[in-house]
Amino acid sequence: MHVSHVQAVLRRLCATFAPPADAPPPRARWLRELLASEQAAFIATHLAPLRETIHPHSARHSYATHAINRGAEPRQVQRDLGHASLTTTEGYLHDAQNLALSAAHDLSPALHRGWLPTS
Repeated sequence: MHVSHVQAVLRRLCATFAPPADAPPPRARWLRELLASEQAAFIATHLAPLRETIHPHSARHSYATHAINRGAEPRQVQRDLGHASLTTTEGYLHDAQNLALSAAHDLSPALHRGWLPTS
């Protein structure tokens, strides 16, 4: 999958949960019901400012940091990210301050809690 496809999916996710004020309501009933939930409102507060800035590379950094912080082995994270060297993976972890300000970092709790539909 190309980076532009991942970025398009992330932007679409942001636009779905935090649409612009002039966007028409979704046609699908299940989506209207989902977006009316308290959980969706919580997600929307985090996604609205990220709609145009979220990027797949920040999602990789976020994944690496969250996985290590939750006890994943660095070698496993290295394999997950497809890095040939553990040094590359460790480089993802040294920039924690910028990660904390990234779009992917804000999105991560919603994904970890399973608040996004799986089907």
